[in-house]
Amino acid sequence: MIRKFTLLAIAAGMASPAIAAPTPEVDADGHLQVIVSYADLDLASAAGAATIQHRVRAAVRVVCPITPGVAQVGVRMMEMQCTSETSQRTNRQVDQLIADAKAGRLASSYRVAVR
Repeated sequence: MIRKFTLLAIAAGMASPAIAAPTPEVDADGHLQVIVSYADLDLASAAGAATIQHRVRAAVRVVCPITPGVAQVGVRMMEMQCTSETSQRTNRQVDQLIADAKAGRLASSYRVAVR
């Protein structure tokens, strides 16, 4: 029963319009970024952790889009490198946020910048 509830909670989080279409913006340094909010999540819970991870993956796809039909090796390698580096950098932040939440430490902004 708990597992079914967790899966429903995760699915509900994925279906949110705010999550389905993250909006990119340009930061002060001229880099494309997506701000991911997690103010509505309990990161100490499995469902909250899974939802923020899903939101971050969606944001990475916006910041580092894969161009369909492009067969040029150099372009594909740059896209893959962007995805890999952005995912690694952001996942470290998310892992720390989840650890902080589980330890009872409050977040300062409830936002993660994916760039």
